[in-house]
Amino acid sequence: MSFVDRTYGFGQSGWRLVRSDDAGRTWRVVGNPIPPDKRNYLPGSTVFTGLSDGYLFGRGLRVTHDGGMTWTDPHLAPYIDFYEGPRDGEILALQARGRSIWLLIRCGDSFTCADLVISDDGGSTWRKQSTPDIRGVAGSVDLVRVTDTLAYAVGAVGLEADTPDFAAHHHVAVTEDGGRTWSNRNDPCRQTLVERLAGDAAGDLWLVCGGQGATAEEGKEVYRSDDGARHWRLMASVLTGTPDVGVLQSGGGVSRLLAVSGQRAYLGLSRSTLLQTADGGRTWRPSFPAPGGLGGEPISFVDPSHGWGIGDRSVYRTTDGIHWSRLGGADR
Repeated sequence: MSFVDRTYGFGQSGWRLVRSDDAGRTWRVVGNPIPPDKRNYLPGSTVFTGLSDGYLFGRGLRVTHDGGMTWTDPHLAPYIDFYEGPRDGEILALQARGRSIWLLIRCGDSFTCADLVISDDGGSTWRKQSTPDIRGVAGSVDLVRVTDTLAYAVGAVGLEADTPDFAAHHHVAVTEDGGRTWSNRNDPCRQTLVERLAGDAAGDLWLVCGGQGATAEEGKEVYRSDDGARHWRLMASVLTGTPDVGVLQSGGGVSRLLAVSGQRAYLGLSRSTLLQTADGGRTWRPSFPAPGGLGGEPISFVDPSHGWGIGDRSVYRTTDGIHWSRLGGADR
C-alpha cells in the first residue's frame, strides 16, 4: 500500500490494483488485472510516486505510467531457477526519488548477492550500476536514499558470528556517488537474524536488530546514527542475559521499520502490533491494539504527521503521528 499525499493511495488486492481517493476510507478497483510472472505469482509490494507512476515489486517488477490502467514488465535479471524454471529477478528493495528509481535485485547466479539496478526515466529503461557487498536474501534488505547521490543499504539476515559470511556482509554499505561505488561502515548489531534500516529526509539513520525468536518472543536492539553510520548510539534493547535499555517489548518479531524524523519512528512486529517512539528510540509504545496477534507494520507516511499502518489486517490512519483511527480491512 502506498499513499502519494494525504488523500490518494494505491494498493494490491489479489490480481487487481485498488485506489483510494479519500485517505483510505474506501477503495475501488482500477485498471486491468496485474500481470503475473511465468509461474503465476504476483509482485508483493506497492510504491507510487504520483497518481500516474507506480511500481509493483517482489516477484519481478511491474511498471505503470497511467495510474494502473496498463502495466509493463521489464523482465529484469531473468534466470533459471533449479526448482521453478524461468523467472525474473527478485526485487529486494525499491526506492524512488521522482523519476530516479533504484532497485536492489538478487543476483541470478548467487542466492546471497544483490545488484543495484537504476532507472533515470521513471522505469522505461534500466541499467546495472554496481554490486554492493550485502547479503541479498528476500525480505531482509533495506535501501535508504537520502539524496540523489547518497544512500545506505543493509542485508545481514541470518549471519552468525565467526563465519566468512559474517565478516563479508556484517556492515552498513554506503554510496556517495549515486551508487557507482560503495564503502562499508560499522554495523553495531549483536542480533542479526533480521536487521531493518530506515532514515529520514535529514539523514538521521535508525537500525533495528532482531535475534532468534522463542515462540512469540525475540531479542531486539535499536540504534541511531546522525553522522552517516560512522557512529551508532544504543537507544533501546531487550536481550537475554543483559540488562534492558529503554522501554522495548520482547514480544513479536522485527518486521519493518519506518522513520519520519530523528525523534519519531515506527516498528512493525509480526505476531504483535505496530510500535512507535517519539523520544529518539528510547521508549516504544503500541500504536494501536492488535488482539489477534496477526502483526502490525507501518505502511506509508507522506509527512511526519500523516501516515497509515496495518494491525490485525485492518488499516489505521494517523493525522498527528501519535493517535490512530481504524479505517477498515486491508490486503496489501
